[in-house]
Amino acid sequence: MVDKGRPAILLDIDGVLNPLFRELTGHDPPYCGCAAHRAWRKRRPLGAGDPLRVYVNPSHGPKLRKLAEDAGAQLMWASRWQEHHAHLFGHEIGLPLMEVIPIADDQEKGAAVREYTYPAPVVWFDDEPDQFAGMQLMSHAHKLIAVDPATGLTDDHIAQARDWLGVSAD
Repeated sequence: MVDKGRPAILLDIDGVLNPLFRELTGHDPPYCGCAAHRAWRKRRPLGAGDPLRVYVNPSHGPKLRKLAEDAGAQLMWASRWQEHHAHLFGHEIGLPLMEVIPIADDQEKGAAVREYTYPAPVVWFDDEPDQFAGMQLMSHAHKLIAVDPATGLTDDHIAQARDWLGVSAD
């Protein structure tokens, strides 16, 4: 359960930590040769026979852990991925086991986040701004950081979170 006295940093997976490169740009990192995509790796989080392929940037895990540590915050999944799959994805980028906010199939994601995190301050990285609708009703502090699913999470997004959380970059 979320520690209501500490800020929460919420992470979506698809479009944020797993950009939709191929679908939106036609690129296939790291094989496309683009300088911007050199750090990205293609993985199968469930093993060699897994039809699910994801793009991961191994630098994200350490950057997000550092952000959470500096802010005294807790990292949490705010994704429709099932708990087991979210943990496998997190392992690919070096994140610890993290709490997964339960989101029912018929539930608006923002409403689920609001209900689960209240009254903790929240920074939420997501690629679907319409998911934020339920968050607008929050009476507690929150920062919604919209991530372009064609690029995924960037250092600029992390800097926005640092600014809002009041922590400086080292």
